[in-house]
Formats: sequence, C-alpha cells, structure tokens
Amino acid sequence: MSLPTRLSGRGALLAAADLPLVRCFASEDSVGFAEEGAVVWYRGHHDRTVLMGDGEPRAVAGLFARVAAEVPVQRFTIPRPVLEELPEPGRPAVEGAWHWFYTRSAPPETPAEAACEWIDPVDHAEVDALLEVAFPTASSRPDGERPGMEWFGARDASGRIVACGNANTGQGIGPMLGSVAVHPDARRRGLASALTSWVTRRLLERGHPMVALGSYAGEEATHRLYRRLGYRDVHVLCSGRMPAA
Repeated sequence: MSLPTRLSGRGALLAAADLPLVRCFASEDSVGFAEEGAVVWYRGHHDRTVLMGDGEPRAVAGLFARVAAEVPVQRFTIPRPVLEELPEPGRPAVEGAWHWFYTRSAPPETPAEAACEWIDPVDHAEVDALLEVAFPTASSRPDGERPGMEWFGARDASGRIVACGNANTGQGIGPMLGSVAVHPDARRRGLASALTSWVTRRLLERGHPMVALGSYAGEEATHRLYRRLGYRDVHVLCSGRMPAA
C-alpha cells in the first residue's frame, strides 16, 4: 500500500498543509504524509505514538487508514467526521471526545486579571496541591519533566494560589492551554475567564500566531465561556487506542 512522500518535522508539515490543527499539534519530531485534501502525521506523546489528521474528512480517512496499516502507532486523535468515514470493521474505539478551540485574537481585558501571573517553579508544589482539590483528573501536573510547559495562576488577597493552568509550547506545539482549575472556595468570581484571557493575550504578545485549548464534550457552560473570549471550536476530536495489528 503506497504512501505519499514522507514529510519530516513541523516545518515540512506546515508547508504542505497550514491548518490550525496542524499548527497546534505537529511537533518538531512529527512525521507525516499529505495528498490532495488531507494531511496525516504521527508524533511521540507520553511514551506513545499518536496518529492525527486534518483536512477533508473522506480524504483524511483514506490516508489515515493507509498510514495506520504501515506505521506502528498506539493512539489516535482525529476529528469526529474523519472517524465516521473510516470503515466500520476495524474502526478504532473512541475513549474520549473533546472540543478543540483556538483563537488568533486577544480577548478584552477583565478586572480579575489583576490577580493573574506566571507561577515560579518554587511554587509548583502549591499548584499541585490545588489541582488535587480542584481538578484531580487534570491531564498534566507541574512535575518539571516536560520542557516548554509553563504554569500560570491567580492569587487571593492572602497570596494563596486559588486558580491555575498551564501553557504547553514544547517541541513547537500549541501553545495549548490545559489543567485550568479554580479552588472550590474561589469559584464564581470570574477567575477561569480571567486566567484564560490573561494568558491568551500574553502568549499572542510573544508572537505566537494562535492559542488553543481543549474541553471535554458536554461541558457547555465552559464552552460558552471560551466562545465569549473569542475562541472557536471548529473540531470535536475523538481519541482512543488503535486496534492491535
């Protein structure tokens, strides 16, 4: 089963298909393939290889299936319409679905942003303790082992960190925001909105062309918050484990 010319690295993939999803997730070590209407690539993530794709759903599904037959990958993350174009026998099972948002515009500033700041590594233990209370299933923690991961947060009047999140720019990814959490005692004060607005503006000011984030399907109140800040959810992404060969 023949594949198009192999594309190595983020630059080559963007040259072939400068799509928002590619710009967010194609890392420096990514390898991929592109043909009319489709781009598919794979990259390392948490000691696993993840296969991704974007473009016209039917074209992406065809290329995705061919790459999956030739390349040993453990995981996948693709737009739902692409998944639905894959043939039913052998279609990978979905373990999670989430809305992928991105923006290229700075949100308006809000008063609550006065409490927001970048969190110094010496305070990462406090961030970890906050996540344990506010978001124990967060996908990332401040363990200091992921280059390109910056943490930000908000403090209350006593100086305690009551809200946090991270921005991942490692290996050219993103920036992708994650693990945004607010302590139960500090909710309904607009801190989640303020944090997202504050860090989005800071990252765009650094020269990043876009900022992205993910939110689980069904979290409509959270989705409305991000849309109010100018984020667009152009994809519902489906993730899961690839079938054993």
